[in-house]
Amino acid sequence: MANYPADPRHFLPPGFRVEAWPPVEARNRPHRRLRSFVGPVQKVNEMVGIAILHPEVAQEDFRSMALTLRVYLYHRRQVRSAKIEPCPLGAAYVTFSSCLERDRIIGEGARSFGPYTLRFVKHDEGINATKCELDRIAWFMLLNYPLDCRHPIVVNKAVAGFGLLLKIHDYSTTACVIVKVQLHHRAEIPDDVLVTVGHEPAARSFTAMVVPLISEWVLPLGDEMPPPDDALAHPLPPSPPWWMGAHPAGLGNIIKEKLQVHPPNPLLSWARLDIHDAHVDSHLVPISTTAMVNMWSIAHDANIWPQPEEFITKRFKEDISVL
Repeated sequence: MANYPADPRHFLPPGFRVEAWPPVEARNRPHRRLRSFVGPVQKVNEMVGIAILHPEVAQEDFRSMALTLRVYLYHRRQVRSAKIEPCPLGAAYVTFSSCLERDRIIGEGARSFGPYTLRFVKHDEGINATKCELDRIAWFMLLNYPLDCRHPIVVNKAVAGFGLLLKIHDYSTTACVIVKVQLHHRAEIPDDVLVTVGHEPAARSFTAMVVPLISEWVLPLGDEMPPPDDALAHPLPPSPPWWMGAHPAGLGNIIKEKLQVHPPNPLLSWARLDIHDAHVDSHLVPISTTAMVNMWSIAHDANIWPQPEEFITKRFKEDISVL
């Protein structure tokens, strides 16, 4: 909830006072809210929770309530050490000894606390917390942006009123800075930003024009798919066919079949010269005859290779000899 009741006078440090609350000028004008996008922050207060009482207890009774709450946490909830401070979002801020202890107390839900009902929430889940979806990305030109203020930390402060700085473009020149900003789809883009540099009495303010360039919607991730009812959520993938190399020899079988169907050199180059007459079976090979190996005939011999003209890798699936 963005609008909630609060009286700041109960949280003043010594020596300070509120002039008028609510301010007189605020009673006759629309509500004004300054939005500041600061980006991710390191969570270092995970031990802090907010105690919420129903019905509420007046802030004037905080001291007596805090003493009773401390005794209750010690004896009834086994919280041995807790720091209790005033809280405008509930009955009190409670700092536990560990994040685990805080989450245990929150997980136990609402409990009876005398005539009250007591429950705890995390410190960042109070009534002042609302959900903000940064679902739009836009590019802007900051024209006439001061040269000495172009460090990413300073530029982030300049655009923090309407978006979260994602990137400063490399094209940025002396005349302008090109920035990529993530923002809410209802964010009001200002016409310019006023950058104040320095401190009194030498502070200066520079006006930089805000020029929208290109915007694109951030696509949300798809819904999670439920696991199947009758199968494993993460089964083993199916085995690939043997010819795709699932077996170490799979690729080798393809290479062998390729060499069988289409020999790279049908006639092997290592020719031999006959130096005397020879007989091969019933054939006479006279002297000075050049002999060459006909690989094409060997690879296409139907007596050795069934269907020699077909590309059949399975013929090499088993380690068998064709000789």
